[in-house]
Amino acid sequence: MKKNTPRSLFHALMLSLILPAAFVGCSENVERTTEVKYEQLKAESNKAINRIESKLETMKEKIADASGEAKDELEDEYEELVEKKNELVDNLDDAADASEDQWEKVSDRIEDMADDLESRVDQLIDG
Repeated sequence: MKKNTPRSLFHALMLSLILPAAFVGCSENVERTTEVKYEQLKAESNKAINRIESKLETMKEKIADASGEAKDELEDEYEELVEKKNELVDNLDDAADASEDQWEKVSDRIEDMADDLESRVDQLIDG
């Protein structure tokens, strides 16, 4: 059995002080990485939201030009799309609190929501 020398005790003491600090640093890096990812997602999503809002304005013009049953259907679709856009904004706000473990799922959901919403708006405007 190896005898504990003052030097080996010193090393053990230093490791016991350094290792926990190293893990705290890792945790802070993960948090910063998640914050950076969130800011990137937020910037891209805000661009998509701005495009969607602009297209919703175009859709309003199309509704104003419509009449009868077509107008009613467009108005219903418009209201649903506005709700979906608001849901997207809420999800984006909630993403700020996502942990690193949840991040991939949360960011994929937001990107999919934005893509689907913009596609639906485009279809209604073009259709």
